[in-house]
Amino acid sequence: MKEGSYQGYVVANTRGSSRPKNLSFEISARRKGTKIETYKGLRPLSEKGRTAKKFNAGRDPLERGFVRSHVWNNPRTFKRSFTRNGQFLALRPSKKTSATMPKEFWTFGHKPNQARDSQGRFKSSGRQGFSIRRLYGPALNKELDKDLSLKTFQQVAPVQLEIHVTKRVARILKF
Repeated sequence: MKEGSYQGYVVANTRGSSRPKNLSFEISARRKGTKIETYKGLRPLSEKGRTAKKFNAGRDPLERGFVRSHVWNNPRTFKRSFTRNGQFLALRPSKKTSATMPKEFWTFGHKPNQARDSQGRFKSSGRQGFSIRRLYGPALNKELDKDLSLKTFQQVAPVQLEIHVTKRVARILKF
């Protein structure tokens, strides 16, 4: 995260509660994703560039993304993301079919697989529509028990716990 935003987002939205009866401590987080601009390494990708092709390999054309970030030190390209006028946006699936997709997702050229109606216009493909929303960073409460967060905690916590408990016990035993 950018300088000065860790305390304001991670620390402010993380809570801990102790359970003395079973000697446990529960860490939880709240809030949805924060502004994507607070993360380091955020940059738009060119639709035709090598990086976009690499990070979108194997994705459905409607799932491609063109905003890349190193969120939580894990480089990723956000699905259905794009930039417009300096804003980072994403497509959100909606129940309605959308007649207008953002220009960044248009495909040009001959489309032999798409049927046409009697007037020569393309028929609806019956696919789900999308609405546009601002792009947000990952939600802290969803990231806590996922991937490296949990594994890192399980590796580091016992060592740190032993150090701090030993100090406290030594201090208590002096009396």
